[in-house]
Amino acid sequence: MDRTLLNAILASGPTRKYNVLALSRAIDDELKPGPRYLFDKSFLNRTILFKYVETGSHEDGEDTGSPIRTLIYMPYDVTRPGDGGESFVYTSSALAEFCGHRMGRERLDIRSLARDNAILGVLDKLPALNPFLIEQAFERAGIDVPRTYVELEEELRAKLKERLAVRIRPLIVAAVQTTGRPLASSIDATVDRFLNATDPKEIAPFVRALQLEEEHALDTIAAWIGITYFEEEYVQIEPRLKLFAKWVNQYPLPRELVSQDERELMLMSCQNIKLRLREEWNGSRAILQRYQDTYRMLLDKAEPRPFIEFLKSARDYYLQLGDLLGRLEQTIYAWDRYSKPYGRQALPFTALNDLYSILKQAHLGGSKNPDQLTAAV
Repeated sequence: MDRTLLNAILASGPTRKYNVLALSRAIDDELKPGPRYLFDKSFLNRTILFKYVETGSHEDGEDTGSPIRTLIYMPYDVTRPGDGGESFVYTSSALAEFCGHRMGRERLDIRSLARDNAILGVLDKLPALNPFLIEQAFERAGIDVPRTYVELEEELRAKLKERLAVRIRPLIVAAVQTTGRPLASSIDATVDRFLNATDPKEIAPFVRALQLEEEHALDTIAAWIGITYFEEEYVQIEPRLKLFAKWVNQYPLPRELVSQDERELMLMSCQNIKLRLREEWNGSRAILQRYQDTYRMLLDKAEPRPFIEFLKSARDYYLQLGDLLGRLEQTIYAWDRYSKPYGRQALPFTALNDLYSILKQAHLGGSKNPDQLTAAV
């Protein structure tokens, strides 16, 4: 495999990529021992995590319950991550194997991986790696991490929580009204408790009203919060997608003259990318539209059943949205990277070919084996 997959990873935005390396270097550029980093094993603080979709069964036999996997990539040179490195797909056994390889199997005490496994386990359950989702997941898991690794300024954090509260507040009121029982505290206090609940008993009236299975209630609520967050993310992404769609229709070919064969290959690549992009765009809108329709039925018509049904599949919708928006976001980031230096005009052949390669990987090549990164670059 060539560098296409690696370039796709490095061109990703925060939905797909969690650059632990860059955040660790923000604490200490030389990554010297001493400061408190994210992971206990120092070499893991030199990694970049990436979400991708895998089809088929897992070779190590560990089933995560999700097709969205977490790739851990460690560059050989921390100042030049694009030059290649080592990688593996996270499972607890894969982490033990990697650490044994790095440290020597005879020196590795599996118990010393407990905290790192807990952190990676939380991240692995997420369909996307946006800072707000990471922060929420760590808070729910009761894992304290250095603030550097969350990347959220207090003002932005407050705005995001308020956006969620706007969605959640009326639902809490409507849900509680169906039980006929008053809240034990104010609405805003209930919203805060809802966002940070670590036990379904903390939000029992809501769990009962929406007929959530107590065993899965927190996972369902976390998925719903994630979908509400993605709703706002989609609003931010869509205008840029429209600009990209307009650009790619206007400039599907390079600025230079190319052979007829090259022209046909590029037009075919462009058409395939556009078709898949349209499917993913429509898929994202369809999920969000169903969420909004069932939400309005609950609030406007006091009809909770459609929303209750929606919540039963919230985890699946959350995973799908994480993947779909990750692909759409990756398109925008890659387009920005290649088109900005040329003023959003037609690209030279090499730049356009590289862009199409990354977009084909993002939209058409999701099931390739990323372990090939190590051998290929």
